[in-house]
Amino acid sequence: MAKAAGGTKNSARISVWLQGKAPRGGGRKGDQPSGLDRDRITEASVRLLDAEGLAKFSMRRLAAELDVTAMSVYWYVDTKEDLLELALDAVCGEMRLPDTAEAATSPGATSCGPSRTSTARC
Repeated sequence: MAKAAGGTKNSARISVWLQGKAPRGGGRKGDQPSGLDRDRITEASVRLLDAEGLAKFSMRRLAAELDVTAMSVYWYVDTKEDLLELALDAVCGEMRLPDTAEAATSPGATSCGPSRTSTARC
């Protein structure tokens, strides 16, 4: 298993997006009969998290869903935490945000930024 950033158990973890590593397995698609890649793993993770929740999510369960071994999944992502970050990013990427000009002129629009008159929090 990969060590946490800094080598201690309680140190801050570096984001999968900031690690500076290229995604593994980019050229292996033809070599892998399963057709496994990081996108397919992420999509399956989101489906499982939606269906069963975080408490029941495991790399073994994910591997079974993909019909591969758990170690095959680790070829594409270093840790479960990295995979959860990729899944969160995928879900956030699906969110539709209003156009800023449209949101500013819409009646009842609220801001997530600091406001002197609003007590709403995002």
